[in-house]
Amino acid sequence: MRKIRSTAACGAALLLAAQLAACSSGGGGAPTVAAPPPPPPAPAPPPPPAPPPPAPQPANGPEFQANALAYGQVNALPAYQAGEFGEGVLVSIIDTGYDTSSNEYVGRINPNSRDLLVASVVGAGNARAGGPDIDDKDGHGDAIASIIGAARNGVGMHGIAPEADLLIFRADDDSSADLTILGEAIREGVTRSANFGADVLNLSLGSDEPAARASFRDLFFITAVNNMVTVIAAGNEGDGEPEESALAALDPLADGTVIIAGSVDRNNINSSFTNLAGSAQNFYLVAPGEFIKVPQQNNNSGALQNFSGTSAATPIIAGAAALIRGRWPTLSAKQVVDILRTTATDLGNPGVDAVYGAGLVNIEAALQPAGAITTSTLSGSSIVLSEEPVEISSAFGASVGGDARLVILDRFGRDFTAAIGATPGWRANGAASLTDIAGFGREVRARRGRFAGARFQLQVEDRDLSRLDPSAALRAPSHGANGLSATAQLTDQSLQIAATQAVGDGTTLTLAQGFSPRAIDDASGVRPFAGALGRLSLSRDGFDDPYLASAGAAAASAMAFDLGGARLTAVAAIADVDRDEFAAPSGAMRAIDPVRTTNARVGVVFGGADRFSFDAGLRAEDGAALGARFGGVVGSIGRSVTTYQSARADVGVASGWRAFASASVGLTDVDLAGDGLATRFDRLVSTQFALSLYRRGAIVDGDAFALTLSQPLRVESGGVTLLAPTTFDPNDRAFAYSDQRIAFGNAPRRIDLEGAYRLHGAAGGAFEAGLIYQMNATPDAEAGSTPGSARDALAALIRFSSAF
Repeated sequence: MRKIRSTAACGAALLLAAQLAACSSGGGGAPTVAAPPPPPPAPAPPPPPAPPPPAPQPANGPEFQANALAYGQVNALPAYQAGEFGEGVLVSIIDTGYDTSSNEYVGRINPNSRDLLVASVVGAGNARAGGPDIDDKDGHGDAIASIIGAARNGVGMHGIAPEADLLIFRADDDSSADLTILGEAIREGVTRSANFGADVLNLSLGSDEPAARASFRDLFFITAVNNMVTVIAAGNEGDGEPEESALAALDPLADGTVIIAGSVDRNNINSSFTNLAGSAQNFYLVAPGEFIKVPQQNNNSGALQNFSGTSAATPIIAGAAALIRGRWPTLSAKQVVDILRTTATDLGNPGVDAVYGAGLVNIEAALQPAGAITTSTLSGSSIVLSEEPVEISSAFGASVGGDARLVILDRFGRDFTAAIGATPGWRANGAASLTDIAGFGREVRARRGRFAGARFQLQVEDRDLSRLDPSAALRAPSHGANGLSATAQLTDQSLQIAATQAVGDGTTLTLAQGFSPRAIDDASGVRPFAGALGRLSLSRDGFDDPYLASAGAAAASAMAFDLGGARLTAVAAIADVDRDEFAAPSGAMRAIDPVRTTNARVGVVFGGADRFSFDAGLRAEDGAALGARFGGVVGSIGRSVTTYQSARADVGVASGWRAFASASVGLTDVDLAGDGLATRFDRLVSTQFALSLYRRGAIVDGDAFALTLSQPLRVESGGVTLLAPTTFDPNDRAFAYSDQRIAFGNAPRRIDLEGAYRLHGAAGGAFEAGLIYQMNATPDAEAGSTPGSARDALAALIRFSSAF
């Protein structure tokens, strides 16, 4: 880092701004941002002739690899992969000039770049001998320029913002061995940077003189009112505080537009030479500052050399600011600084600290949405995506959204184009993990006696086994044609009770309160296919009615009528569902906002040893469609109505083995509430099927074994059309809208393969073991995964139960 001194005519090092202005302009008065005096007649050396356009370079090509460690520390690569290189941004550098023979800056050196050691700026006695010369004789300034903006030309290395334009001012006095930067030249460079519209200012220089803080305070006022992001080096003394020149960033006149740059090594440990954050921790960031590769002077062969110091860390942060301003030119300097601070990688003690300040610059995070994410309807209403979740049940697949895209804004007003299915609040639910459905636990049940044929049950558990089998607490042995069976259970401070009574010859009635409709359907006996075979399935999706709610406290009734050779069944239920009923395996449920679901179904069962059934039903939901709540960008569901049909068969095949098959299909019509972007919701077509091969007495009497292949309830077709914002003009803050369709049924099909075994009478109880492999069970959120892809899941269950 280069030290600063003023000219002898101005006295002590870097005097107050008014004095500097008097020295540099020849007049008195307060500093202004007026146009500078005409430059001296000697022009800057002409740039070398432009070489032929280089071939396109890969984002992580050899030039990137030259500084792969440093650039990797600040996560620069994702910016390049997204096409962000700082094009159109003007970065000003006040230092020792640049290598005018270099091919790294061809076509990007601003024509207003100058050597400022001229009589009109520093006085005749300090003007450069031999006349103005912007060519860097020291190498410091060219190293800074290359770290910021060396081109991606296939040679050597490239800068953090390799397409940024550079406004370079040479301000060093090389008339003695003690090379210094002249304060008057710095002042002039800042003023010209403001007048020529610089977006970012790099100051890899500083002073610890007592007057430096006041002088730089005035310079930072100029940069702040001219909307420049300023990055200044912390200093290389290894002190606990930045230099006085950098501490001016704390002054209110700087208005939060200045970053103090400290250095870390390749392990993200503060460099031994760097001045620490100290009292400036809220304005202090770190970046790699050791062994940064830069071009050798006067050498276009690609030869590189090392460059270290807070002077090296400063242009990395300045380059990061250039990338942000290149992507969002309308951001204020204060916003850019705030983005870099709030997205930095935390180092040292948690939060902002006196060593690393706000942390390590993280370019990838700085280019991602931050804070509340919003979008807009055509009427101008704002939708806060993170506050308006879109809950997608597993019936819609592991991932939903497809190619539909929209524009979103973050808290800084930055626009992003995102896939609708990837926006905050959009949640696609797949199968539960192994820990959701299996684990070690015990269950103790005690029978409490009978009254008029009634049976009561108290259940104490170490874990909630009803997550695996919602109807387990309801099942009880039959007590004869006129028997009354009742079960009571206190779970999560709620009373669940059900009673089944024979009301006539061959007719039974079940009334229940507190259980889910699916559990009541199982326990009532109106659907004999669930039975013991259903209890062998971990997911139960192949044996339960997939359109009955599997969660929620319901008021329900079920009846079965003997028709002589056939049996007519009916089920009706109203449930306030407050869990994701379609998460798999069934019962592994997550709390959501309540949705009222009404079910009604009639069916017929016939046959003897081989049985068949046909059902027709209706499912009506207030606020959801097949368990999915489309809030957020889509808008709320007013009401959905599903009509469905199901067929099942249970037949003997050979040698004690039986086969079970089921299939269901449903049609769902959806009414929108009209509070989102959705304009049309197409009819949904859904299916479910299962095929199982099972045997009782497979090994010993009292056991059962089953192999099952099933597809849980799945939406096969349908979709929703959104009138979504697809482009955004940052200048007038206006959206343009177009239709975007979210198609359902394109997600990978989930298939469950299960093997299950149950043994009654083992050690006085029942032993159960099961293994389930779920294909395309959960969304694949891993970086780089194919959109819409899903992962498989494997789960196992071992359970022992005993009654006494």
